[in-house]
Amino acid sequence: MSLASACGGMEFKWRTVLVFYLRFCLPRCFPCLPCFFTVPSAFILSYSFLMTYYVIYDGNCNLCSTLVQLLERLDHGERFQYIPMQADQTLSQLGITSQDCEQGMILINAAAPEQRWQGSTAAEEIGRLLPLGDVFVAAYRALPGVKWTGDRAYAQIRDNRYTLFGKRDRTYQSQYPVACESNHCRL
Repeated sequence: MSLASACGGMEFKWRTVLVFYLRFCLPRCFPCLPCFFTVPSAFILSYSFLMTYYVIYDGNCNLCSTLVQLLERLDHGERFQYIPMQADQTLSQLGITSQDCEQGMILINAAAPEQRWQGSTAAEEIGRLLPLGDVFVAAYRALPGVKWTGDRAYAQIRDNRYTLFGKRDRTYQSQYPVACESNHCRL
């Protein structure tokens, strides 16, 4: 078990504190330090430094693609990378079959690929990982009957998504795909 999973996903908060300290506190506390001691922005904004989850979505579904685009605008590729369910080769490297995809979206912790969420639970976990999302997800889970209703609504929408929202002509490819090099995805 990694330190991050033992701390309940606190790695992002620690990174944020570290980045804040290195960028703002250290230079103000020690103004005599030469500028080469400051941390370059490229290091702080590096995608590999912050991305830790893979979102597997139906790239042919209008609703799914629209929600992925919304998540991309909120996250800017800092926390999530995306794989359409139609990317069979990439999914096989992650041990995911087309039968797995029939049960809905999948969220995978890139640091610990055995840690996975699917369906409405994946949607809840994505919400929890977004800024201030934990408060809303906790309320959603705590209110009697709301989670049960949400799970049933997710299943109905999942099973009827093409009828309700239509099907895309082409598979939506995310701006922040999982990095694959020479037929091997970085896990």
